Amino acid sequence: MRNTKKSRGHGEGQRKGRRRRVGMTVLELVVGVGVLTLILGIVFQVLPTVSRQERDLDRQAQFAQAAQTVFTLLKSDLRSLDRLRAGPARLDLTRVIGLSETGNEQIEPVSWVIASQGVTEIRGPGEGRLHPFLIPGEEALGRSFGGGFRLTGIRDEEGTLTGEVTIDLRVVEAGPAARPALVATLSVAVRGRALQALGSASPAGGETP
Repeated sequence: MRNTKKSRGHGEGQRKGRRRRVGMTVLELVVGVGVLTLILGIVFQVLPTVSRQERDLDRQAQFAQAAQTVFTLLKSDLRSLDRLRAGPARLDLTRVIGLSETGNEQIEPVSWVIASQGVTEIRGPGEGRLHPFLIPGEEALGRSFGGGFRLTGIRDEEGTLTGEVTIDLRVVEAGPAARPALVATLSVAVRGRALQALGSASPAGGETP
């Protein structure tokens, strides 16, 4: 009889121990799920911010690359300048590209035009080549491209005219303030036989005053 009571008592102790262990396991599971939920909430809040920052950095790099391409070509044109006429959104010039067999200068006409999508480069009688500054979908988000050309400080130095050309390119955000989101500016000293400034540079957004 004593052995039976001891066996019953031992069995009841084991069952109570198992119940206690099961209870602790459920508690640990609840705590673990709560901690995991908290971590996931933080991750889902941070991910959109990180993704937006990455997109902004990529967009800035694209804009800088497009501006660098245009500026490099423009500087090359302005170094061999013959004549120049600068308007608010258009730069017309002729440049010396070499000498003919008879010793006469060979002249190439070049135009740079700021359009709604980017900057158009026109050489000779050929068709224009667009250097895009807006990427697909940006207009739907309210972004626009604009800028302008300015020719200032024109001086006559012993029959040769000198001055400074400033090129301003920008992508503008929508809104009452129309704040520029991306901006690139280049200033180049120029000299040529004829320099003419027309009007003033366009305001941000590409509108001509």
